[in-house]
Amino acid sequence: MNSRVILIAASLAFSQLCLVAHAQTPPESGYTQSTETNSPQPAAVEAKVNKMPQLVVKWACDTCEVNEKVIPLLDKSYSNEVTKNGQVIANDEIAEAVIVEFRQRNPANRSLFGVFAGKDILALKIKYKGKELLARDYHANAWQGMNALCESVAQISYQKIAELNAQ
Repeated sequence: MNSRVILIAASLAFSQLCLVAHAQTPPESGYTQSTETNSPQPAAVEAKVNKMPQLVVKWACDTCEVNEKVIPLLDKSYSNEVTKNGQVIANDEIAEAVIVEFRQRNPANRSLFGVFAGKDILALKIKYKGKELLARDYHANAWQGMNALCESVAQISYQKIAELNAQ
């Protein structure tokens, strides 16, 4: 019984010691807190940030078997790509995308047979600023499925839209 009490007391003392040490350790990122309030106003900050259009995706592939998870995966991956590049999605600008080609291998067949099971394919036609862009990719390996393919196509979409924005 005494050993349990000692163990609990030692655990509590150690956890308090860790909390004190953590509170005194400066952040690793080099960020220091300041009490100054000279930061720019939100409108000034927003003006400096590059904006990207919303990517609105719809199905337009008559021969495709619709997978309801694809559009949310594309939305999330595109949003992540925009954020990763230090930009924000504009609420007043839209890039319309339609899925024109889609094929997804059965996950069990993909895992068992890999390249011999065929390939996952995803292609988007994007209309933005009066131009048509194509974002297409495929995976034929055993370990990457539709999630990775949606990320790849969203990255390609982002790159093509960003190039058009830079012109």
